[in-house]
Amino acid sequence: DDLYSGISDFVQCGGACSLPIRLLFFESHLLGESIELRWATTMEENFDKFIIERSSDGLQFSEVGQVKGAGRNINEIVTNYRFEDLYPLTGFNYYRLKAVDLDLQSDYSRIILAKVDEAKKFWVHPNPVNGPIHYFTNFNPSEGDRVVLYNQLGRPLLDIAAHNHNESLELDRELPSGIYILKYHTAGGQFATRVLVK
Repeated sequence: DDLYSGISDFVQCGGACSLPIRLLFFESHLLGESIELRWATTMEENFDKFIIERSSDGLQFSEVGQVKGAGRNINEIVTNYRFEDLYPLTGFNYYRLKAVDLDLQSDYSRIILAKVDEAKKFWVHPNPVNGPIHYFTNFNPSEGDRVVLYNQLGRPLLDIAAHNHNESLELDRELPSGIYILKYHTAGGQFATRVLVK
């Protein structure tokens, strides 16, 4: 299902730099719980890569992946690209492409929108863990949200404020091997996941 399509070109960067590519289209498709982004170019000159950026509000963007460009000088040939966001946010996801040329000049595409209707989730990856614990959510934290790590006896070892939908938990000491519980506390309830430390 096309959620949004019809992008025809890159947004000008103030007229000071030349566009490294010509964009034919940029669109999103819902694939179960992930979002597939597709786009194509008809021209690439001294082009390096695409940086895919995502936002929950259309204002503050962060990188979610990169795709290498096809070549340095391609003209009048359609080159297709694809990127799958395996962990989109629940609700609205705004995407844009940052096109970077070999001289590190860059331009942004227009923004497209995809909506995901699914329950809120909280998980750790990789799991088992060997080092810092990386947790992910498919939603942005609210003020007052906290992440707490408990040992096997239910004693809290770490209690921090949640600032982002993915963060690394750095502990001041190495955890003994075993099973731990990581809980995400929010006003609407809590989420818990088991963490196996090697």
